[in-house]
Amino acid sequence: MTMMKFLIVFVVLIAFTSHLCESFELEGKDFESERSLMQLYKRWSSHHRISRNAHEMHKRFKIFQDNAKHVFRVNHMGKSLKLRLNQFADLSDDEFSMMYGSNITHYNGLHANRVGEFMYERAMNIPSSIDWRQKGAVNAIKNQGHCGSCWAFAAVAAVESIHQIRTNELVSLSEQAVVDCDYKVGGCRGGNYVCLVPIDDDGL
Repeated sequence: MTMMKFLIVFVVLIAFTSHLCESFELEGKDFESERSLMQLYKRWSSHHRISRNAHEMHKRFKIFQDNAKHVFRVNHMGKSLKLRLNQFADLSDDEFSMMYGSNITHYNGLHANRVGEFMYERAMNIPSSIDWRQKGAVNAIKNQGHCGSCWAFAAVAAVESIHQIRTNELVSLSEQAVVDCDYKVGGCRGGNYVCLVPIDDDGL
């Protein structure tokens, strides 16, 4: 189950904003029989607009059953963490890893030197937690697909939120523009953080 957390959506923090999980609930009656599970699978397929032929559906249904049962079981353990099925729920761990796992090959410069002093280093009376979704500083979840561009998504999301905190205006910026900027090592192969900062004509 080590990859299970990537096959389902953790309904905490940002995950609440995902349109992929809205109004899709699991109930005990869904697990009463193979027929009810198949109905659940068809309802899930319709919800996520996923189409499978008869042969593929038979294979996927078995995987879906295991994932759905895991979600239902975890959600009834009395924990604050709640799980929901997302669009990857009929993929196995290995399939998901092969299709969406990282293919990062570029690691140069991933540990940048600290520049200057953290502006809030001496801040006092800091709250134990802040839900930035409730403050309107978080955009809806985006999907990077097969492109290993998590570096761009993380940077863009941070800029979007900082901009909202500073200006009270939430904008959606383009991860694709940042990925396209990294033409030397390939933005889908791990990227390079220097793409995010200005460089001179000598590349310094």
